[in-house]
Amino acid sequence: MLTRLTYSYYERRLLRQVSRLPTPKHVGIILDGNRRHAQRVRLTEPRDIYDLGARKLDDVLGWCADLNIPAVTLWVLSPENLRRPALEVSGILSAIEAKISALARDPEIHRRRVRVRAAGRIDLLPESVRDAIRAAKERPPTTRR
Repeated sequence: MLTRLTYSYYERRLLRQVSRLPTPKHVGIILDGNRRHAQRVRLTEPRDIYDLGARKLDDVLGWCADLNIPAVTLWVLSPENLRRPALEVSGILSAIEAKISALARDPEIHRRRVRVRAAGRIDLLPESVRDAIRAAKERPPTTRR
């Protein structure tokens, strides 16, 4: 309870500070630290670890939307990550696939006219992940009424 109260206070304070500054037109984020955080909260399953990070991404994207930041770039996966143990790579890729698929189906994402694009060595990804990326990319944003 105390942690939630502290976090809520911190979030409001940070929002006040940020709202006084010019709004950035683009924010870049490197998604990193999931394994270290998972160790602190005693998570061991790779998929659970990366799903935890994916859920926090919802908060971050929501904050960017609330601040009217028009572009967000996420560095999600480095080719070096693919050299990790197979179980960990599987957890990473399944979390990415699930998150991209969820974004493609999320009506709020479409209401806000969010476009999903992928860059980099897409050819290194499994077909199912590439299919999820294609689906998110091809689904046109809905128009505002």
